[in-house]
Amino acid sequence: MTLKLRIYMQENPTIHVEPLTLWQCACGGLNLSKRDYQHVIACPECETLAVAISDALNDIEKAFGRRHIAAS
Repeated sequence: MTLKLRIYMQENPTIHVEPLTLWQCACGGLNLSKRDYQHVIACPECETLAVAISDALNDIEKAFGRRHIAAS
C-alpha cells in the first residue's frame, strides 16, 4: 500500500464494502469502484471476506460440475 493511500484511508475512514457487492463482483456482475477496490486491498477484513466468497463460489462450481457429470 502506498503512503498516499495509507494517509488517505487514515484521514477518510470508510465503511466496509458490502458483502453482497463483493459477491456480485466475484460473480462478474459488478465492478468495484476505485474507492471500494482500494479499500478491499487495504482492509484485512474485506480482503478475507472477498477470498472466502471466491472460495465458496469455487466450491459451488466444483459441486455443481460433479453433479452435472453424474447426471449425464
